Amino acid sequence: METTIYQHLLMSEDDYEMMVMQIWLNWCGSKSQNQKTLQKVLTCVPLFNWWQRELQKLEAQFLNETQPFTDQNHAKRMYAEWTIEIFSKFSKPLLKTALKK
Repeated sequence: METTIYQHLLMSEDDYEMMVMQIWLNWCGSKSQNQKTLQKVLTCVPLFNWWQRELQKLEAQFLNETQPFTDQNHAKRMYAEWTIEIFSKFSKPLLKTALKK
């Protein structure tokens, strides 16, 4: 049986989804200049879909390179180290599209 990312992190599926949404919010905030642009970026479905695919690539690397954890705090720290790269990624065309709404 394949281990899911949330099982690997010793989290419930709901907690994992909340963590991912918090990362999405933080990522959008890092790409926005104010509340208005943040709202536009947050609600752009194509941008979210692109971002989620990029995050899944980083998560796949994380799963391939780490063993399941026994300590949730350590698991979260390691996950953060592996996925911090998401903040250096962006799709210029999709960001432009989001901001034109």
